[in-house]
Amino acid sequence: MPNHSRTSLPTSGVFGARMPGLDALRPAMILCVISLHAAMAYMAYVPEWWYVIDERRTLAFTLLVVILDSFPMTVLFFLSGYFAPRSLERRGKTAFLKSKVMRLAVPWALGVVLVAPFLARACMKSYGLVLPFDEFIQAYFGPFYQQGHYWFLGVLFAFMAVYALTARPNSGSASGEPRAATPSRSPTGWVWLLVFAISMASYSGSILYVRPVAEWLNIGWLLYFQPARIFGYIAVFALGVHGGRQGWFLPGNWSPRLVPWAVLFTIGVALRLWWTVAPTQIPGLEAPGPAAVAIWDSFSYSILSLAATFFLIALFQSFGGRAVGAAAAWGPVLLWDILAASDFSAAPAKPV
Repeated sequence: MPNHSRTSLPTSGVFGARMPGLDALRPAMILCVISLHAAMAYMAYVPEWWYVIDERRTLAFTLLVVILDSFPMTVLFFLSGYFAPRSLERRGKTAFLKSKVMRLAVPWALGVVLVAPFLARACMKSYGLVLPFDEFIQAYFGPFYQQGHYWFLGVLFAFMAVYALTARPNSGSASGEPRAATPSRSPTGWVWLLVFAISMASYSGSILYVRPVAEWLNIGWLLYFQPARIFGYIAVFALGVHGGRQGWFLPGNWSPRLVPWAVLFTIGVALRLWWTVAPTQIPGLEAPGPAAVAIWDSFSYSILSLAATFFLIALFQSFGGRAVGAAAAWGPVLLWDILAASDFSAAPAKPV
């Protein structure tokens, strides 16, 4: 039985190492996204447009949604950016783009054409609208247009295409092998501050001047996203690309420390929950104005999304790969392997 601990990872280069901890983190985030959408039906303040609205509602599910809505997509965009350099280096630009077409663009197109209209129809039923086919088509390509959960694939494909077309290739060795990794220094404080500032500015700016967080923007029927979050996703994807090129998380290179990021993650959760509960559940508390709403909402979201990303990386680097490896010693981890093979990440997933 192979050894799945971190110490067994090869250290020959940035692009040659297997990372069981991150392999385990990606399907974990998929499960978080599934849990998020399942919990929304039971929120105390379930959106009126949600596909399924249950009469049994509780504040506990509202709090769960608030937390799960803050970080899984940020983690997935970061990991996609992190693995993009090794995939581009290994495949070359043309093969890289072809692989992204097959792994991202084709599933996106199939989902938008074959699945998203049914989700839109369920959304219409939540509003009490049952339309004949011709009126449904008009409504779908009008105010009810959406891409469902496939928006992520379209946006990620756009990120990958822009990265592939603008990236400079890393210089390899004379034998054609990828360059060897050199020890990476700890990221300077301005890196975290810049990503945090971009996320907070775009989030608060959208609330104040563009549209609410829950509203989505349709660009040419191709890109569909929340304006409040898109620049934060761009920032963490770029941060992931930078980390991948620097060889972060490999043995001997920089990795986030578990305890400091756990503390920051806990603070982020507390701030996010306080902001959710305080205005509606504490009697006598004065309702904040629009500017205060934008600042506090963006501040708590940005802290939690960034802190959760590196806390979970530290956690899964320390324990995730070993846990899956230990489970594999007792038999196939079928669910984990299926999820890891289907996460549309930048690097092809391999069984842990």
